[in-house]
Amino acid sequence: MRFALRNKGKIEKALGSSFLNLLIASLKKYAKSRSTYITENIDGHKAIRIESLNKKDVYVFVVLSQVYDVVHIAFYKKE
Repeated sequence: MRFALRNKGKIEKALGSSFLNLLIASLKKYAKSRSTYITENIDGHKAIRIESLNKKDVYVFVVLSQVYDVVHIAFYKKE
């Protein structure tokens, strides 16, 4: 499974490059450890919750689409 994260430039501009790097590293770890993903309905959106590498935060991503094994996602919020 692979992820395509939208709006990386906007995330970096708003939250910083270190946050973006942590976000991407957390996504890579999640993708390596699973062959499928589990979605939830969060605020009316099909979403994925992913624990951060530092185990302090949980990131929520909205699932936009899926083409073959690539899941197109957008960062939604940090919990």
